Amino acid sequence: GIILEIGNGKYALIEHPDFKHSFLYTCYVNPVKHIVQKKLCCVYNKEISGNIHDKKNNTLRLTFADNTIIEKEILSDSLKTIAEYKPDEFVSDYTTDIQGNKWFTLLHGGVEMFPKNLSNVVSMRAGMGYSSTYYSIVQMNKNIVVGNNDNALLFIKNGNLTEIKKGGSYSKNNRIIDLKMDKHDKLWLGTDNDVYIYDPAKKLFRSMNLQRNIKDIKYDADADAMLFASSKGSFIISCTDPSKITVINNVRTTSIAGTLSDTCWYETLNGLYLYYGGTSTPDTALTRVFNSRATCMETDREGRLWIGTSSNGVFVLQHNKIIFHFTLEGGLTSNICKNIFIDSNNEAWVSTNLGVSHIKTDKKRFSINIYNDKNSIIDNNVNDVMVVKDTVFVVSSTGITYFNIHKSSNNYLFPIYITKIKIAGKELPAEDSTFTISSKHSTLSISFCGLSFLSNGAIKYEYYVEELNDKPLLTKNNSVTYSGLSPGTYNFYVTAIDVFGNRSIQPAHIQFTIMPEWYQLIWLRWIAALAVVSLAIFTTYKYSKRYEKRKLLQSELSQTISRLELEAIHLQINPHFIFNCLNAIQNAIYKNNTETASYFINRFAKLMRKALMLSKESFISIDEECNFINNYLEVEQLRHNNSFDYSIEIDPNLNKSAPYIPAFILQSFIENSINHGIKYLKNGRGKISLRFIKTDKLEIRLSDNGIGIAASKKINQESSSQHSSKGIELMLARAESLNKIYHRNIEINMIDRAELNSNEQGTTVIISLNL
Repeated sequence: GIILEIGNGKYALIEHPDFKHSFLYTCYVNPVKHIVQKKLCCVYNKEISGNIHDKKNNTLRLTFADNTIIEKEILSDSLKTIAEYKPDEFVSDYTTDIQGNKWFTLLHGGVEMFPKNLSNVVSMRAGMGYSSTYYSIVQMNKNIVVGNNDNALLFIKNGNLTEIKKGGSYSKNNRIIDLKMDKHDKLWLGTDNDVYIYDPAKKLFRSMNLQRNIKDIKYDADADAMLFASSKGSFIISCTDPSKITVINNVRTTSIAGTLSDTCWYETLNGLYLYYGGTSTPDTALTRVFNSRATCMETDREGRLWIGTSSNGVFVLQHNKIIFHFTLEGGLTSNICKNIFIDSNNEAWVSTNLGVSHIKTDKKRFSINIYNDKNSIIDNNVNDVMVVKDTVFVVSSTGITYFNIHKSSNNYLFPIYITKIKIAGKELPAEDSTFTISSKHSTLSISFCGLSFLSNGAIKYEYYVEELNDKPLLTKNNSVTYSGLSPGTYNFYVTAIDVFGNRSIQPAHIQFTIMPEWYQLIWLRWIAALAVVSLAIFTTYKYSKRYEKRKLLQSELSQTISRLELEAIHLQINPHFIFNCLNAIQNAIYKNNTETASYFINRFAKLMRKALMLSKESFISIDEECNFINNYLEVEQLRHNNSFDYSIEIDPNLNKSAPYIPAFILQSFIENSINHGIKYLKNGRGKISLRFIKTDKLEIRLSDNGIGIAASKKINQESSSQHSSKGIELMLARAESLNKIYHRNIEINMIDRAELNSNEQGTTVIISLNL
């Protein structure tokens, strides 16, 4: 026998009385009674050929003559079995890495690795007579139900195979392609040759006798109906009345998804179709983009449609537009997709011929975790997957695997190392975490490696340089090169991400400094910069002085010219105004109306005195302007036989004594309203309204109900008159000159009222200026 000290005063005793049996005991020495107490732990029907006591992990590893290895937990009295391994040949030694994987050295050469036991396998007992190839899976109450290759259902509870039910008339090689539950607790089976309904309460199958090869099933809970894709087309069966069958099409259909109340999608050999309101419509644009047959479809809770293809990965559609396209290059296990499952977190699980891809999306970002035979499942050829709470069930060609997603993805260490540093082709020791580089040789290459044997090389890296303020970049490469960096100190960080989405515990980090050349020294740069700035300041000062002097001369010259123009305009306005007034008196004298002529002369004299007083002023008050205009309108009323009325309104918020208004600016426009507007009225009295309004500016509105601008122009054209209002032209020129000199921003707009409202006539003049 063999005695091994296992600590705490305990020993392990191995005895093999013959070549067919071996006994394992735990022993304890009683120091009081001076006896050895022995307890039998295990009896093996094979010879123990060797043992390894791993004190670090408190395990005892027994190797047998048939190459089997059993690992025992030595802290328990029973030496509980942790795992059992079966290498290809006799093992000379083995060890456990930091991630829990077992590495065996083989006696005749080579190394074999067994991944840490992340998953469990449900398998059939030998001699049960059923195929171990599985195609579909569904949750039914507390059971997991799996459909196999021989038209049979396997019922799994708590990880154990509890029951097998034959689907209808049992036949070999009749695959149960898909399984779906309805809200009546009925299980619907889609097989190679028919549709079955299984009643779990009665444990009975009902055949629909459809003689169709079913490709896909979806349950529409709102319509309480099953949607089918088959070799002879797609159709709908009511769950409450299975005899009620609605045909969507009679063309071979490979997959189907959606709801009848919104939009249903299905894929045929001719491409993708939309089915709504009993009508099918082809989507040729998406068919061309897919460039591959859609093999599976599923909708998520955001209304997005996930479509897996036969050779072009997975597409995600929202509002009929592609928002994601996942392929092998982007992290998918394979571009050949077989099935899609949407879990309770609205995350997608894609079954492929090379494992399972777990896809998480967030707006425009996504991440993909990979599960394959290197880390979690027994077979990469996956037909279906289902997630119940934290447990993932994977159905493949050789078995059923289930594992806890959190335990499988997080329960191991994941280190990352800087493996190589090169500067201008020269290699530095990777252990150097701080070094300097000459700016002549600033090309730096950094290689790194994350240790995750479960990822089987499918490791991604996220790296960045802190001082560059860059966003972290993601790459599948294990090296990165920087060149052309400016002198300074930089910190480089890199983190590894495994197939489960786990990140290394802490990033690998190096710090490097790029030394400046002599002409890049800071003190020299400061002197050069100071000289340049001083020269720039001096040049700017000299130029600004010269520019200000020239600008002042130009401003004085411009104001002088503007004043001369304004005086010239005044000289033109005065004769024009006097002529109009004398013309009115002359008309009265011709009519032998001496009383009226006398009144005219009296008013004219008053207007002339007022005009002489105001002629030298650029701006006058509202009161002065209103008095002047009031006198003028009284004269014009008499001249036109009192054929019009007028009104003057002043906003009470205005300061009537402040010099706001350019002198003589209104008289020409009022004269124009009378002579070219009201004069031609055939019916009714003329009306002139003058309003002074305060907004953020002073707004003067002069309105009349004459014939308007367009009608007046038409009369002038018909009479071949070349008349143009000289007074208005002078006022517009005067306003422009005042704007130049005083920056008053005077605006004058003339509006034909008929253009704004067909029921009105006349003209409105709007004069606005800053207060």
